[in-house]
Amino acid sequence: MKKWMWIAAVVALGCAVEAKGPTKLEITDVRDYTRKENDERVLGLEVSFGGADDTLDNYIRIAMRLKDKKSKKIYYAEDTLRFTLKTRDYDVAGYGSYEYQISHPKSQRLKLTAYTVEFGLMRNGDFAPQVSDYDDVESFSELVSSATDKWTHSSITYGKNSVHYVH
Repeated sequence: MKKWMWIAAVVALGCAVEAKGPTKLEITDVRDYTRKENDERVLGLEVSFGGADDTLDNYIRIAMRLKDKKSKKIYYAEDTLRFTLKTRDYDVAGYGSYEYQISHPKSQRLKLTAYTVEFGLMRNGDFAPQVSDYDDVESFSELVSSATDKWTHSSITYGKNSVHYVH
């Protein structure tokens, strides 16, 4: 009988402890995609993250290296966005996603060859990454230096299924 009461007490105590929100920002997934829209192709990255709070990680910087399959020219596209997190329910808040998209004519065949995703701070006008995910490059500067031109038509948008708000 004592054994069952002890188990019941542990279960009751476990239920009474409130769940805490995520404590450390991490990039949980980066997914690339291509789709057709009207007379254009859209190439993008969807970045999922968890453990976000509004004390440290105030910026996201995303960059992609793109190769034109026809001309063999190499471009890079990058954008940095400031965001503030406003949580509705901290038990489930602190995760979300961003999408970074570029559009190009259907006649142009761009292929994603590398990317960088970084959350960080701005210090004296310079971006200081705190959490990062790199694919086929070691750093943001390596990605930018390996390209010949900057792609200018791109945007970062906040994911629809994110649990907190960005203002």
